Amino acid sequence: RTEAYTNLEILRQLQEQRLADAGSYTGAILTWTTMQSIFPRFKPGVENDLNYSYTITGAGWSTCFVASATVKAGRRSAGDQFTIDCNNNKNFSP
Repeated sequence: RTEAYTNLEILRQLQEQRLADAGSYTGAILTWTTMQSIFPRFKPGVENDLNYSYTITGAGWSTCFVASATVKAGRRSAGDQFTIDCNNNKNFSP
């Protein structure tokens, strides 16, 4: 779970930096490849070695976002999903 908590905090910080630089958050990011191309500094490790998959939801030129970490099938903590949003609201309880 520490992996998810840490990476969601990093994604929130990257989104805040984008807001400061570009005037908006990103739109939806649903794949690892897209995540890496939009946030090249997001380097949590090799995708296949991570216990969680990460996505960001929000409309294009968004005024808010929700970043999610969902445990991958066959990993510990089955069913866990954690989120953080543009207002720093967190759902970090399983």
